Amino acid sequence: MWRDFYGKLDRVQQARGFKIGASIAIALLAIGGFIAYWLANPAATLDTAPTSQPTEAETPGLTPEERAEYKSEVERYQRAVGQLMAGQTDKTSVAVGFAAAAGIVVGAIWLGLGLTLALFAIAAAMIVVPLAAFSSTRDWSRLLGGVALLGASFTVLMRLLSLLYSGSHPVLSVAKNTLAEAVRLKLSLMFIVILLFALAAVPGMLNAETPLRYRVQSFLQYATGGSFWFIAVLIVLFSVSTVATEQRAKVIWQTMTKPVSSAQYILGKWLGVAGLAAVLLSVTGVGVFLFVEFLRSQPAHGEIGPFKTRDGDSLSEDRRFLETQILASRVVVENDPVDMATNDPNKFREAVAGYLKEIQDSNAAFDPTDPKNQEDVAKSLNDQLEKAYRAVEPAPGWKTYTFKGLEQARDKSLLLTFRFKIDAGSNRPDITLKVT
Repeated sequence: MWRDFYGKLDRVQQARGFKIGASIAIALLAIGGFIAYWLANPAATLDTAPTSQPTEAETPGLTPEERAEYKSEVERYQRAVGQLMAGQTDKTSVAVGFAAAAGIVVGAIWLGLGLTLALFAIAAAMIVVPLAAFSSTRDWSRLLGGVALLGASFTVLMRLLSLLYSGSHPVLSVAKNTLAEAVRLKLSLMFIVILLFALAAVPGMLNAETPLRYRVQSFLQYATGGSFWFIAVLIVLFSVSTVATEQRAKVIWQTMTKPVSSAQYILGKWLGVAGLAAVLLSVTGVGVFLFVEFLRSQPAHGEIGPFKTRDGDSLSEDRRFLETQILASRVVVENDPVDMATNDPNKFREAVAGYLKEIQDSNAAFDPTDPKNQEDVAKSLNDQLEKAYRAVEPAPGWKTYTFKGLEQARDKSLLLTFRFKIDAGSNRPDITLKVT
């Protein structure tokens, strides 16, 4: 009975008309869903209204010109914060999610898995939705929903890769058989299931009391690092097992009696194993992205909701660190170093010559004309000047350091992060150093 039902189901999902119609329907659903989300979540309005002129009481000791400059800096900071606040209605990740989901479903349809995937989704929804209705089982619903999504993605990508390896060349035939063996072999199947469960379980294992930036950072660390090692161990074990098993079962005898050279056999095995690794990396990459977006939508410390602070401030410290330090690509701009050899070559040459003469006076065996000695002395002198340039005397000591290449950050009102490390005396941990 079930075999006849599945046979009819398979004939329907293999029909070209069903594939075309279902693909159009999925594309329209994805576009309609994204438009509905866009209308339900309008873009944040950035408050770029001019700030009122700071009073003398708020900025004591500043001249009117300095007070005007201070006002412009406050306005620039407000625009930068407004851009970060716009992240709560950023449509990019949602568009990527809709596109990825639609791509997976359309791929499944054209691989002849459309109705099979639909039945799988209905079965998963029958388990996940009731669990999500209760707070005590909501974490389980997220776990099983994530596993179902990753499992479906893995199945579709494996079928697609198998289709790409369906050529008549001996290398492709060996690669296709290797992929089939990876799914059939208990060892690799166990590793794949553990990987999917672990990836979906990590977000729920994080302590909700921990600042959000630490939770996201921990997830990125454990998810990417753990997935890498899981896949690496799986690939090593499966690579050894696939050849050893065929030798033990004498399957390789049947393969080598065909017009397949040793090089083609090894290349086919490598291609199959590399394809399996690529599929697993793709699935884990999509999973990490989706789970990071899920964590990002959680309230940060000091927030009563995502991007909503308790005290009415526009951005909490936890959210600011998350958006600017963790979920951001950064460009490092270092301060201009001291290079006397370039800035003042004549003075630098005189300093090097004097230094060489002092060494020669104290050491008769020293040859000041040796190019190696001259290079070492020049490097040592430049390092000393650099250390002196970076040294700031205690109060009221001060120095000016120049950073070039920040025009883009200034023009786009991007927030800057100033990093420095104090190296004072013996760096005793019980001494507090104040830097203004």
